[in-house]
Amino acid sequence: MTGTPTMRAPGVRVRVNGVDLVYEEQGQGMPLLFIHGGYGGPSSTLWLGPRFPWHGPLPGFRTIAYDRRCAGQSAYIDQPFSLRDVANDAIGLLDALNIARAVIVASSAGGMVALELALSHPERVAALVLVNTGAAIMHTDPRAVPGPPSPFVRDRLATVRERAEILALLESDGMEVAVASCWEEWRHPPPRDLDGAFADHRTALEASLASTSDAEIARLAAGAVLNMRAMIDIDLTPTLLSVATPTLVLHGDHDTVVPFEYGQVLGQLIPQADFQRVGGGRSWPPRLAGGATGSGPVAALDWCLATTIRQRGARSLRRTSSFSAPPHQSPTPRRPTHCPPRAAALGV
Repeated sequence: MTGTPTMRAPGVRVRVNGVDLVYEEQGQGMPLLFIHGGYGGPSSTLWLGPRFPWHGPLPGFRTIAYDRRCAGQSAYIDQPFSLRDVANDAIGLLDALNIARAVIVASSAGGMVALELALSHPERVAALVLVNTGAAIMHTDPRAVPGPPSPFVRDRLATVRERAEILALLESDGMEVAVASCWEEWRHPPPRDLDGAFADHRTALEASLASTSDAEIARLAAGAVLNMRAMIDIDLTPTLLSVATPTLVLHGDHDTVVPFEYGQVLGQLIPQADFQRVGGGRSWPPRLAGGATGSGPVAALDWCLATTIRQRGARSLRRTSSFSAPPHQSPTPRRPTHCPPRAAALGV
């Protein structure tokens, strides 16, 4: 990413599905809703970077980005909720904005929300774009992942098992014990794998964490635990054949959080999916409008999102889609040179 990223806008607060959500929007045209990744918590709410993963409006799109419940500036609640509840939050936001149908762009953990949205409310989804995600990213034994598992897949499964241990403590001993079990990760999270343009925001996050009370850190951490609880051991793989929405799957072949194989499964099983291998990791391009610009992952994401979404979304919005997916690609991914520590980055 190049250029100077903007600070997070204050956003607009709206009550939907019984929860106060904060959102912002840019531009005019076809509605596009972005669903962020992560599980909320301190590093999400104290993060001052922008909600949009691109700079400036996308010509031809009315883009909306919001903070999911227990994340960012949206409300933190203390009662358990489900993945369906989180998907219904997105529907409630679209209702509040008088949007009947939208293109849904989602990354990482947000991809699970987007899939649930497409399955439970297909009439509201014009097209799906799933970036660096999977159908079972919080499952300890996901189905359909090509085996035998690679070292990175095994590492991911170990990470999920550690999350499951936190949630087991939640059920047996309560939230206070669950949060305390990995306190150091909440108070001093490892550096996020971000572009250098966000160095100032990273520094600001570290300062915010240092000046925030333990009680507030614990409150925010509890929200992240509840978000993880909403997704643990959910495997949407058996339902992927029912996704009737034109879908673009993008996955970085050097992603160090969600294994490349997880994205391949989406591309293989969603009937109207086009799978695009993206060189690199999790970095988003600085802008997504116009033709392919730059090189590497920036060019790939620019072209795929600006061109493919517009074409497919417009057809779907007109309800005259005759989309036929090209043959699925199953490239051999480049392995990350290292796997991240399993207990690190609890907010991812």
